Amino acid sequence: MKQMESRKRAVVLLLSMLGLCLQLAVYIYVWMEVYYPYLAQFGKVNFYSNGHLLVIGIYFVLLFFFENTLPSTSRKLTARLRDCAHILPSSRFASCI
Repeated sequence: MKQMESRKRAVVLLLSMLGLCLQLAVYIYVWMEVYYPYLAQFGKVNFYSNGHLLVIGIYFVLLFFFENTLPSTSRKLTARLRDCAHILPSSRFASCI
């Protein structure tokens, strides 16, 4: 039984890291294709490879530390809306928030 629990934890950890890596890959793509060319064109900012790595590293650290707060927030909001299910749909949003 303990072995099964440790496997579950390892799978959850690996899936979490996979999610972080996928989010980071999307950010890298958007940074290199959208944000940085805009900054280079209008802001006259030129980063070399170390500058790009620093920006991406800062984003990864922020994502790593603050990603755990998002699911709990959405769970609280879902529970709050579930408690207000008896209210008419038109006024549900205004009364529960």
